[in-house]
Amino acid sequence: MRSSKATPEYHSKYSRRGGLISLLFGLFALLIIFRLFYIQVLNAEFYRELAADQTTNREIVPAERGRIYDRNGRLLATNVVSYDIGARRMWSPTISEPVLWTSASRI
Repeated sequence: MRSSKATPEYHSKYSRRGGLISLLFGLFALLIIFRLFYIQVLNAEFYRELAADQTTNREIVPAERGRIYDRNGRLLATNVVSYDIGARRMWSPTISEPVLWTSASRI
């Protein structure tokens, strides 16, 4: 005859373990939900300002890099000053397009 492990003590032992593990997972889920609520609702203004500070940052980086010579000392590349000019229609909605292009071509 075979002995079965399906005794009442066996079931109560594992049902207690299962209940404990379920309780720990539930507490962990509640902790995560509380933390998300704290960050997204209670500290929303702080993170909104932090995001705004990080999204817009303009910095002018000088592009001068020096001259490049080959192994014989001949100049291969040098710096040349150049300018880019651009216009956006939203900056000056009163100027019509042909006048803008005529004005820009004189520069």
